[in-house]
Formats: sequence, structure tokens, C-alpha cells
Amino acid sequence: MKPKNLIFTLVLLFSLAPFTFIQAQNTHIIILKVKTAEVTKDNTSTTCYFEETQEMSNEDYTTLVEPGDFIIWKGESTSSDLDEVIITSINYHGGHNVFGTNQLNESRDVPGTVLGEVQANTNGQEEKYIIKFKVKNNEQRRNGTFQIDPKIQVRTID
Repeated sequence: MKPKNLIFTLVLLFSLAPFTFIQAQNTHIIILKVKTAEVTKDNTSTTCYFEETQEMSNEDYTTLVEPGDFIIWKGESTSSDLDEVIITSINYHGGHNVFGTNQLNESRDVPGTVLGEVQANTNGQEEKYIIKFKVKNNEQRRNGTFQIDPKIQVRTID
């Protein structure tokens, strides 16, 4: 594991540790992979994908969660370990708002990542959201802020 990823994982585990004893939430880490040397606003559908699958479109990518679960969004470059993918916010875009807010912002503790908690009483709901992110390639910021719009599906819990 890269030192940067190890530090990220340790910070998140320690920050979530007090909550894991309250109830049995799960933590989902969504990793957005970006070809930082190639990405433009016009080609995000071919230069960005989620770690779990390259075959599915970003718009169809759905994360299955339960009420009370935590979600962490993190970006990684597929071009170079020195490049950065900085997730700046998660924005409500349609369906039911399962986070209880229209915008989740980048973490102060772990810059470039966003943390959200699925609200109670969201059984069976689906939310369409937008991931906004910036890219640094060869220590230079690429043009503007990029966007991808996947979904969250909350399982129905009896």
C-alpha cells in the first residue's frame, strides 16, 4: 500500500472509530480513477471510471448502501503517482436527497476526499448526484472543475 493511501486509510479509520460501536454501519470507499494526462471536460466519460468497473457508464454506476452507512469519495490518477485527483464536492442532482443536504464538501482532515453519511429513514430511495473534482497533472492544474453523475441506492431494511 502506498504511504499516502496508508495515511488516508488510518485517518479515516480513527475518525470513524467512535461511530462503529454505536450501530453496525458500513463504510463504502468510492474511488474515482482518472487518466489525469488526458482528461478534458469533453471526454470524462472515456477518461474517468470507478475502481470497481470500467465497462459501466459513469451515469449508470450505482453504489448500494444502507441507512447510517458512511461513504468516502476519493480520486486517484491512472497516469502518474505524482498526479492528483481532488474531489471537491458531492452535489444532490435528483431523486431523493439521502444525505439530508444539497452539498457535501471536501474534508478538512483529508483534503481531496469527501465524507457523507446516509440518513435514517431513506429505505429504498435513490439519489442522483454529481461528483465535482479537479485534476493536477505534472504539477499543473488542468482546466477547471470536472463532473460525473453516478447514483446512490439505499437498500430497504426491515
